[in-house]
This record gives sequence, structure tokens and C-alpha cells, in this order.
Amino acid sequence: QIPNSHKKSKVVVIGPCYPFRGGIATFVAHFCDSISQNYDTTLINYTTLYPSILFPGKTQYDLSENKKITFPNIRMLSSINPLTWIRVAKKIISIQPDLIVIDWWQPFFGPCIRGVYTLLPKKLKSRVFIVAENVVSHESRWIDKFLTRLGFGVGKQYLALSDEVVKQINYFYTDKPIYKSNLPIYDTFSTASFDQYIELKEKLGFSPTDKIILFFGYVRKYKGLDILIEAFAILKKKRKDVKLLIVGEFYDDPKQYTDIIDANQLNQVVKIIDFYVPNEDIEQYFRISNVVALSYRNGTQSGILNIALGFKKPVVSTNVGGLHEFIIDNKTGVICHNVNPNDFSNALDHFFDLEKNVNFEKNIDEVIQNNSFGKINNIISEAIAYSQTLN
Repeated sequence: QIPNSHKKSKVVVIGPCYPFRGGIATFVAHFCDSISQNYDTTLINYTTLYPSILFPGKTQYDLSENKKITFPNIRMLSSINPLTWIRVAKKIISIQPDLIVIDWWQPFFGPCIRGVYTLLPKKLKSRVFIVAENVVSHESRWIDKFLTRLGFGVGKQYLALSDEVVKQINYFYTDKPIYKSNLPIYDTFSTASFDQYIELKEKLGFSPTDKIILFFGYVRKYKGLDILIEAFAILKKKRKDVKLLIVGEFYDDPKQYTDIIDANQLNQVVKIIDFYVPNEDIEQYFRISNVVALSYRNGTQSGILNIALGFKKPVVSTNVGGLHEFIIDNKTGVICHNVNPNDFSNALDHFFDLEKNVNFEKNIDEVIQNNSFGKINNIISEAIAYSQTLN
């Protein structure tokens, strides 16, 4: 149970938040907001995530004009400046938190996290609780295991955001407590007044009756956009009314994808919007789409899936990592059990058959009501109680 005393327990969270963009920053804001009603929450944000030379996109910052998703934070930690690690450690010592929550998603941050941890006294080291969205990066390199052990290993307890991540943690550590939660459903992008779907469809070159398949988010190899385009080429031979909408910034060379489009003569039926979409514009692309495609080669979970669920949009997803954990096959989407264009095309075709008779929106609504992220405060309470036994 959550403590009932008037004095709230103190929690320090280390993770990226606005003005940084992307799914990790969105999650950290949601996480802090969710626990702040019950715990005195301090968020220590980064000043630098990646050096510009290592970042494949155009900017690391959220350029949204409104609908900023954030939480009050102190920007003081640089992943590459050890002097800031000292300042962060001093700040944590001054707060004397009951729990130190570190958001982990990329081995690159291993030295930074280890640096802060090393500077903490023994009592505070025992209070480190790591939230794991992904233990090793989606596109692992040889050095990743070393950096993961360096930074991820400082945790005394872990929160995994999928069963796949539970397995990954157990690969490294079998003797530490592991809690499990879902990602939150991201419904903060939605506005009740948006009703100009037909106009927007026409503006993007679609007809009102077109069935639209949406690929949304950063384009990286592990997300399998090439698989989706090839699957779409096959599907197009069966279904004349389908169109493909690709929305997101390319971290890979776009040519490898446009070559597939050209080779299959799909230029008239594939629309590409090649930039990072500000929060206020996200809704329109989901609203006009029939289904969201997750043709991933690998991955643990997907923030895009949770945005789709927030808009009550079904998904067609490959059965990789932990993605299948958040989809009820044939009820909230369709799971494709093999990662190849033919099978993914069949899964999309099956979805459009189901769409005539299945009330996906109602089914998704039920999933939202049962999302386990609502229990996050109880997990934090248990983690604080356990950390006190380590002192």
C-alpha cells in the first residue's frame, strides 16, 4: 500500500524530458506526473544527451508550439561531462531521497550513470531503482554489453516495461527484484474537436474512401519500413483502395526505401512526410488512418503502439520482442508471426477483412481500462520498502 503519512517519501528521477523530444522524454514526463501525487518527486533532466556528431536526426529538441508534454525538472546532467556528474551526485545527497529512479534505454549512458552512482554514499547507492525500457539497444554493437554492465548494473531493483525486458534483465542479473508494468497509454495528443478528416485526407492526396495504413515515427532499420513497403506492394494487388502513409524523420538513408517504392511503381499510392512531427500535429495522421503498421525486425516495446492505442487505432505488428504482449490478436490488432513481406501483407489483408465485423475501438477501450501502468505508485512503494532493508 502507498504510505498514508502526511510526509511524502522523496523520489529523485534521472531521465530525459522536455525540451528533449521523442518517446523516452514522453515516458519520463508521464512517469513523474503519475507518481508526483503520492511522492515528493524531483526530476533531474539532461543538458546533453548525445553529442551532435553521434545523433542521426536533425535536432534532439521538441519544437512543438503547444501540447508540450513535460514535468518540472532541473537540467544539470550531461552524458559527456564528468563535472556535471559531480553536481548531480551532490544534488541527490542534498535531497536524501528514499528512492533514486534512473530511466535506462541506451548503453551509451552507462559511463554517465556509473559516474553519478560512484559518487553517492553507500546508503543512497542501495536506493537505486532502474526503469528499463530496453536493456541493450535495438541495434546492438559489441561494446553494448560492457556499457550495460557498467551503468545498468548499478540498480538494486528494476522495473521492466515488458516481459521481454524481464528476460533481458534476467540475462544479466538473476538475484535482484524485478517488477513489471506496461507503458502508459499516451492519450495526451488527442483533442476532442478534430473533425476535418476528409479535408485532411484530400489535402494529402487521398480520397475519402481510401483505407490508410500508417507508419509513424523515426525510420530506423530495426523498424522494418522496407518490409512494410514490400508487403504493401503485394497487398495493393489484392486491394485497390489501400494507401500507405509514412510519417517520420529518416535516421537511415531514405533512398533504400524510395528505391523499393520506385521499383514497385507505388509513387501514386505512398505518401511520405519526412520530418519529426510536433505534438500538436500528431493527431491528424492517426485520425485519418485505419490501422498502424509495426513491421519491426526486433524491439522490446513501442511507444508508437501506445500512441495508437491512445487514439483507439488498431495495429498490425510483427511478433518480435514484447510487442505481442500489448496486442490482443484479432481484437485490438493483428499479430504477424513471421518477419517477412509476404506474411506481413497477409496480416494486413486479414485486418481489413476483420475490420468489417470487429469493433476494434471498443476492444481497445477495454485494454486501456486495464493498463497496468496505473499501479506504478504501488510499485514505487514496494521498491522504497525493499531498499530500506538493504541499508
